[in-house]
Amino acid sequence: MAEKLRADTSCATVLTVQLLTNRFRKDLPQYNPAISLALSHPVNNTPDIVKASVRGLKSIYDPCFQYSKVAVIVTGLIPEQEVQLNLFTEWNGPKHNQVSELLDRINTYYGSGTLRLASEGFRKRWAMKRENVNPNYTTDWGDILRVG
Repeated sequence: MAEKLRADTSCATVLTVQLLTNRFRKDLPQYNPAISLALSHPVNNTPDIVKASVRGLKSIYDPCFQYSKVAVIVTGLIPEQEVQLNLFTEWNGPKHNQVSELLDRINTYYGSGTLRLASEGFRKRWAMKRENVNPNYTTDWGDILRVG
């Protein structure tokens, strides 16, 4: 998300975190809390977005429910050149922007997810089910049909 903001030269001023339970599991209690946080200053760097996301998640998380998804949405987008800082809050923009740019460069070169923040965890606990994925006939030479 932060990488897309930087590519678009935009900054977010509001961050929304929403937790979703599985709506198809009628046997489980349903609970879909959400919180919108006004950011102290417009951001487009990874550390600030992750920090705000975790803060929002901690405020709405209830361990009594079995969640299936979390949504993090940034809104209140403004151009990077029009950012106004807040006099009463600390701003680590240049330092965090350098970290984010370094993350982007390394992940672009070595592949997405090669380098990430420690708050993301180290073990991959979830992976998308890929049993029914269609072949990529138009984009992958290995998936082209061979006749004969």
